[in-house]
Amino acid sequence: MPLVSVIMPVYNAEKYVGQAIESILNQTLSDFEFIIIDDASTDSSAEIIGSYKDTRIRFIQNEMNMGYVHGLNRMIDMAQGEFIARQDNDDISHHNRLKLQVDYLVDNPDIGMCGTFARYIGEKSGKYKVKSTSEDIKALLLFTNPVIHPSVMIRAGVFNNGLRYDEKLCPSEDYYMWFEISKRYKLANIPQTLLLYRIHKNNVSKEKRPLQIEKFNQIRINILEYCLGIILTNRERQISNIIFDCDIDKSALELIEKWLENVLLLGKKSDCFDRIALEKAMFFTWSIICRNNTVISPLYMMNKYITSRLVKYCRNKNELERIKTSVKILLRVFKC
Repeated sequence: MPLVSVIMPVYNAEKYVGQAIESILNQTLSDFEFIIIDDASTDSSAEIIGSYKDTRIRFIQNEMNMGYVHGLNRMIDMAQGEFIARQDNDDISHHNRLKLQVDYLVDNPDIGMCGTFARYIGEKSGKYKVKSTSEDIKALLLFTNPVIHPSVMIRAGVFNNGLRYDEKLCPSEDYYMWFEISKRYKLANIPQTLLLYRIHKNNVSKEKRPLQIEKFNQIRINILEYCLGIILTNRERQISNIIFDCDIDKSALELIEKWLENVLLLGKKSDCFDRIALEKAMFFTWSIICRNNTVISPLYMMNKYITSRLVKYCRNKNELERIKTSVKILLRVFKC
């Protein structure tokens, strides 16, 4: 049996799929199987995949398009490895990625899944960093997805109880998957850049952005209600759905701030969170809201940001984040 099963769904990826395949075949850890499902591509993806004769590749070609999440679940069912690693058909894995993730999971038996940092390539550049500790990741799941999906490696045993991606939640299926895993296992992100994450015009997340936001908001509400032990009112659901909108006005910002403070109080009464991690998650969420706003006056926003109790909780623990957000807000003064 292989140590690792790498799973990669493919659909119309002729431009990049060769690089993705080679980044796995060239790993320093060689004890793996590479399961690839081509989901009835209409370009030359299948021909490119078929040209690789490596015996570790298990290639399935669908006669009809079954969908991305269906393919992921099918490959999980097929996987024979102790660990299951994701790979996207347009990304590139660092040559040492599999070894470092296996070593990490072996050394940390209480961790059920680990992701990594990434670097953007293509239409966007820069580092893609995420929180590393299980406590921080779990707290951030209240509001956002702190794991880079194509970077993850998961213990195969996580799926023994029938856990699978929910097709109805596509294209935000990974967000809910991490939450489900977090109920029973610790999660982590290795703080190393082990994935080149490609951004281009045909990304699934870009093509289906409105649907992704809709499903993401639905999942966030489910997580909040589960972790806080409450049922959100219609007003609270509306607030939850707009927290990351960049065009909210002053009145909406006030509502969001008060709501986040209430969530923090409820979260501290819950057994789901580490207190400090929860405060940091609230601070981080408030920072994103304030620095991404494009409507409210920068000077008003700056004052609102630095005087908020959500910032005061973590002023000393997250000084760099506070300074970064303050600078970004003030830079809008010169753009107005």
